[in-house]
Amino acid sequence: MTLEPAFWEALAEMARADGASLNATASRIDARRPPDQGLASALRVAALEWALRRRGDQPIAPRAGKASSSQ
Repeated sequence: MTLEPAFWEALAEMARADGASLNATASRIDARRPPDQGLASALRVAALEWALRRRGDQPIAPRAGKASSSQ
């Protein structure tokens, strides 16, 4: 699976914080992702939401019918 290094780093940090392996963390994310979401996207979203929660921000709520948004 190809992800940008920053996402792999965030996922590894997430795994360490949970006391789990990177593989176990990715498997957990995979098992919980919606059927219409690709695994790479699910991993990126999980890493982003984890980082936002860690700094005290609220996770980004998905927009109905929108795959992505631009502001």
